[in-house]
Amino acid sequence: MAKTKKDDVDCPITSRAASVRQLHPAADKFKLERDYFRQIKDELAENPKYCDKFVAVLDNEVVGLSTERRELQIQMSKRFPHGGFYIGKVYPPPKD
Repeated sequence: MAKTKKDDVDCPITSRAASVRQLHPAADKFKLERDYFRQIKDELAENPKYCDKFVAVLDNEVVGLSTERRELQIQMSKRFPHGGFYIGKVYPPPKD
């Protein structure tokens, strides 16, 4: 079987993405926190404490809450200067 041109050459995008992940493991951490937020956001939306607010997630926990994204970003940056947290908006559940 003959090699295709694709087999002969490493994909620069894939190679670059892998090297970026090696240099910046925080990118993978960010994705994990974002994915966790996406899993719990519907449940949070049912709770008036979180509904229509911004929440910060770190290590699979809600670690902060605010009505203003910027305020929450400042709070979390002070508490967790290493970063690694994700901030997302919890929207009210859709009306039937």
